[in-house]
Amino acid sequence: MKRMTAILALMLAILAVLATAAQAETQREFELRCHKKTSAATDVYDYKNPDSGKKVDHIAAGTYVIIESADDNWTKITYMVNGKKKHGCVHVRFSDTRSTSRTSDGTLINVHELDPNYEKKLQQGTLEFDVKKYDDEMDYMTYLYEGGPEPRRSDGSNAPTESTGSKKQTKKSAAAESENVSVEVVQLGSLYTIVSLNGKKSTVLTSSLTYGENVPENQKLAIIYAPRTGTVGLHRGASKESRTIKICDPGVMVMVLKKGDTYSKVNYKGTVGYIKNTSMKFFGAVEKDAVTAGTLSSKGKVTGKTSITVRNNADKTSSVVAKWQVGTEVTILSNTKDWYEIEAKGIRGYVKSEFLTMNN
Repeated sequence: MKRMTAILALMLAILAVLATAAQAETQREFELRCHKKTSAATDVYDYKNPDSGKKVDHIAAGTYVIIESADDNWTKITYMVNGKKKHGCVHVRFSDTRSTSRTSDGTLINVHELDPNYEKKLQQGTLEFDVKKYDDEMDYMTYLYEGGPEPRRSDGSNAPTESTGSKKQTKKSAAAESENVSVEVVQLGSLYTIVSLNGKKSTVLTSSLTYGENVPENQKLAIIYAPRTGTVGLHRGASKESRTIKICDPGVMVMVLKKGDTYSKVNYKGTVGYIKNTSMKFFGAVEKDAVTAGTLSSKGKVTGKTSITVRNNADKTSSVVAKWQVGTEVTILSNTKDWYEIEAKGIRGYVKSEFLTMNN
């Protein structure tokens, strides 16, 4: 009996080891989850107390990392070396690891540079950012639409402030910005907006768009706010007696064309009308430094068919504004207690913190 018990215990131990091995993440699987990599070789310091000066490792340039948190002094990271996950704190610049393209319906496609189907996936849409040419998407977008020095190339071949090509491109960008061009807004966003010009879609900084009649900058945008009723009426005139021309969904972003005392004139998905001010939340275009990126997840996983509920307010009883599948990339605008305010696809809303994974 004792021998049988010992054999059974041994078998269970072996099964446990095999199960662990089967579930262990490979080096490549980990790297494909990373949105950042180190731009230079760096020392790694103690994860719990980096200010002690205790060095625990040294990693090469191009090491793929998951950024856990960051402050003015240290960035806490998780990385993998030879199949073994490690943690630590570093002082180093990071580069992006994914390129982006956009399909004709406005869907953003993110493709990791290590993806075996990299080229094929990018060809599903129009290329917006090529990580193999530039190493920081935010810097590139700012350069493209606001001008300024050319951002760092991925191969490090340029000196942004000295490059002749950079100066020429800066002048070209500045000239383009100085021209007033009428465009059709396809999808509104707090930071970037998709517009159409002569049938061709492109992404521009929302702050570069001009519209409205003397609307304050911090009130040029709004979302439909109906946390209890779930709908809001768009009226032909600035009164409740005026005919309702469309029913608006909560969370949808609108352009504020004229701000009134009780009703404001807005553009809701291409239809112009009036909405009561109390049925909207007003705000302005945001700067890139004021937002971060995240991915919807369930139990820490960003893959699968699970849908995450996005609400009109930071309240589990608030109206539902969308249900997005895990893996959806979102812009993180703010957080309050256990909720994050996020944005994607022209919609703003709130999700519980447990359903969000930070990208950087």
